[in-house]
Amino acid sequence: MFYPENLNAKGKIGIEDFTVTDDGYLRTETDGATLTVTFTGTSLKIWTYAGHPASILEYTVDNGEKKSITLDKSSDNHKIYKIADGLTDTNHTVKMTFKKSTGLKVDIRYFLITGETNGKAFSITN
Repeated sequence: MFYPENLNAKGKIGIEDFTVTDDGYLRTETDGATLTVTFTGTSLKIWTYAGHPASILEYTVDNGEKKSITLDKSSDNHKIYKIADGLTDTNHTVKMTFKKSTGLKVDIRYFLITGETNGKAFSITN
């Protein structure tokens, strides 16, 4: 589990269109904001507190087929979204674009990775 607050000082992250909130969430409210997540493992999930109304997350895993999911907070709870599953336990790259649907505010609390992650690199860039 990777906690975005550990990336840098709160409120400063060095990734365009994203900040880290005082509560430790990686936040965007920018239509078309992009993230590239590089990790070693067999799956990647994001634990979000997405706004209501919904936003759309378009993504590719290792330059594969473009997929999309709707991120929506329909209650006062967090939601976990599966981005990639059943991967080989090697390096992977997931490119994400957050798009406005009827609303856009996405807070990512954690990146959840399964596999042999101890001592393996994890990075987030645009």
